[in-house]
Amino acid sequence: MINWEEILDEFAHKCGDGGPDMTNPNHLALLRETLLKSNTDFNDYQFATNEFIGNLREGRSKDGNYVQNAYNDAHGLTGKPYGTKPTEPTEKDKSKSKPDPSMSQANIDLIDGDAKKGGKDGTVKAPGNPSSVINEIGVGDGMGHLSQNPNLTVDELEELLVKDMSTTPIGRKNGASKTKNACRAAAKSAKREFERTQQTVSNQKDSKGRKMNPKETKVSHVWGSKESLQNTVDHLEKLGVKEVNGIPFDPDYKKIILEGGAGENPTDTMVVMIDDSQDPPVCAINHTSNKTSSNDIQGNSSPEKNGEAIRKQAAKDLTSGKIDQKQYDYVVQQTTQLESSLSSVQKKIDTEVQKTNAQLRAKLPTQLIDDLKVASKKTGGGTSAKYWGKAVLQHQMKIKPPLNPKRAAKDFNADTGDYDPPLTPEEEQRIAASFVKEMEDASNGVVGASEPDTGMTKILARVVPPDDVALRQLYKEQHELITNTRNHLNKNVTLKPPLPKGQGYGDYTASKNFLGRLHLDVVEGHNPGGIPKENFEVNCGNNDSGLFYDKSGNEYQWTSKGFLRTPLKKDKQGKITGGADNKPPIKGKKKSLEDGAFNTGDNAVVINEENIAKCLGVKPPAKDIAEHIVVSEVETGSGVTGTVTIYDLGGKKIGEQAIRPKGGTGTKVQDTVKFRPEFQRCLQKESK
Repeated sequence: MINWEEILDEFAHKCGDGGPDMTNPNHLALLRETLLKSNTDFNDYQFATNEFIGNLREGRSKDGNYVQNAYNDAHGLTGKPYGTKPTEPTEKDKSKSKPDPSMSQANIDLIDGDAKKGGKDGTVKAPGNPSSVINEIGVGDGMGHLSQNPNLTVDELEELLVKDMSTTPIGRKNGASKTKNACRAAAKSAKREFERTQQTVSNQKDSKGRKMNPKETKVSHVWGSKESLQNTVDHLEKLGVKEVNGIPFDPDYKKIILEGGAGENPTDTMVVMIDDSQDPPVCAINHTSNKTSSNDIQGNSSPEKNGEAIRKQAAKDLTSGKIDQKQYDYVVQQTTQLESSLSSVQKKIDTEVQKTNAQLRAKLPTQLIDDLKVASKKTGGGTSAKYWGKAVLQHQMKIKPPLNPKRAAKDFNADTGDYDPPLTPEEEQRIAASFVKEMEDASNGVVGASEPDTGMTKILARVVPPDDVALRQLYKEQHELITNTRNHLNKNVTLKPPLPKGQGYGDYTASKNFLGRLHLDVVEGHNPGGIPKENFEVNCGNNDSGLFYDKSGNEYQWTSKGFLRTPLKKDKQGKITGGADNKPPIKGKKKSLEDGAFNTGDNAVVINEENIAKCLGVKPPAKDIAEHIVVSEVETGSGVTGTVTIYDLGGKKIGEQAIRPKGGTGTKVQDTVKFRPEFQRCLQKESK
């Protein structure tokens, strides 16, 4: 029996405060998704379901009011029989598909239009690569397009953004394929941001209970460059804004804006909503951490920052009485010792890299220059001569006499290694000799010698590769130091009340750190970086979780066997044995995507309180979920990367930390965290 109440409750929830509107094509798409997710006969009769939705879309009276009345009956709202002729949509209903002047492109770019233009031209910088810049700025451009035509499909919006971006300097630099991918991510995210903004304008209140008037509210999209953030503060000051999201603007929210989330869980973009028809203006800001893909890195850190995070957590636990002073001092001692030990091993790594100096000097003068101009091409990434460009920029003022005129990055052709004006052969040789001498002096402990930065060390490792076996062992030693420190904390520090069986204080503090970096702690009521959790969201444009859909909307998962219909069938050992439909796997992932047989869906993967709670299986605000998270030891693979897997107590994989020399073999270890594919798939399903 079909549980209509459950199905329609979920459908109505997705439609928002206005309830289901069967004249709204977006609501019809939500209805179809809800029906197919309901695990009823709708999954087996996809074509009938599609025809049913098509009838609703075309307004056929036979079916046009069926779902509306089913919803009403389930909630005791009306007694109309199914099939009743639909009532004419109200002006309010019609307005939902009309252009939205509050989000016109002029308003979207009101605060930082010049900075965004500079971002496209490459003259204004923000963290991230060209694809991330295109994605972030493209979300605002997409909202501008949607303000003119809210019914644009993702494909149509992507086409408009590609047309906009492909002619810009950053689009040309990024290449056609990467730019198209970034524009698709931006199109999906723009539709999500467009919907989210309308909900905020309708529902948000200030501390005095005042709401924004949708007809008077102007909506601007702000990029994450320093100029954009400063322009936002200046703009709000000029308008006389006193509070944002119910928080005093000066000084509290100024800091949140200028530091991209007060330095925690940094947000790349903002949507600023201001109703200045009221005095003082009513203002709300939605903050978004934009990602091109669900598989993107969610956070970067280092052993030092992780040690600091553990000490901060220990200080909180000391204040709350969960640990005593002696235990707190032990945490400080252990984490400080870890940093010192890691530094000692890093010096050994530096020494190992610098043992190659004799080989390096033997390459002087011309062989070294030639090698630098093709070093990055040999490693399979970047442009051919980028390392030569780095060496010139680092050493041009160290040689005597220095280069005149001084060269800048803009003067350099990273493909050919040529400068404009060109360097003479004698100048190139002096640059190369300066690079070798710096490496030798640092290795030999010469008094006053400059310590090579990670860029120079990386160049050395590329041109004269060091002993891989020795380096792998040293990086493994660092991984073991991290694991051992956590185990010492597990053994010698006990929380009051005790943690669940099997989890010690080292695991607990690591879990707390990961929860914050993956934004999972919003389900505990945490406001990341001071941003109210309802105004914070991670928006991953493209679904790269391994979940796919055929033309009828059936769900498939990509496995080593090929495409299999979900839910997958597994044996007692967890090995995949087949798909839900018992059909053979469909081969050819790339070809299947190119010919349109499968797609990754049209929705952005959204990481917010609601979706995280569902995927973790908790009800917000949940109590200290770090107590229910398990982290593995640092596992060293065949190379120099160490991996930590993050689980829930049921053994379900949530995320992954990679500890690796980010600047290349021979450089200092950093670490990144991202969601595991299993968790990404859950987020994808909950975001539809």
